[in-house]
Amino acid sequence: MTRTYISYALTLLSGLLVYFMFAAASSVAAGITWIPAASFVGSILHIGISSWLFLAFPKPGKITSFITTTLICFWPITACIGSMRIFDFEALIFYTLPLIISGFVIWNHLKSFQDKEKKSTKTQIVLSALPLAFLIYMFCFYYALFTQA
Repeated sequence: MTRTYISYALTLLSGLLVYFMFAAASSVAAGITWIPAASFVGSILHIGISSWLFLAFPKPGKITSFITTTLICFWPITACIGSMRIFDFEALIFYTLPLIISGFVIWNHLKSFQDKEKKSTKTQIVLSALPLAFLIYMFCFYYALFTQA
């Protein structure tokens, strides 16, 4: 049971790290390629769907979490490779943090994959409220942003 809550917290943390890294990078970048954009979308799905889905539906939720964790790791992996090429070790630390946290998320899910313990409905609702609110906010924000063109 504790492993589930650790996975939940690390899922939120890894998704938020990639989300805010993208926000910081896109505010200074001249153009964004598909790799950071895919990780950004993956972080929104990771926070908004994967973080609470494995609380309600454990096996499909963990599979969804594996997929979104892989998606959010695309950009940090390519950035780590680029940082090693130019010997920018400060940026390497910045980009390895989401990779390490995502590794712990996957490890926790693999260790608890056969867990059959059901969480209380009240706990599921409380833990699902914040990520669901974030997902709805992001959907409304980007819907308004792209439909005003």
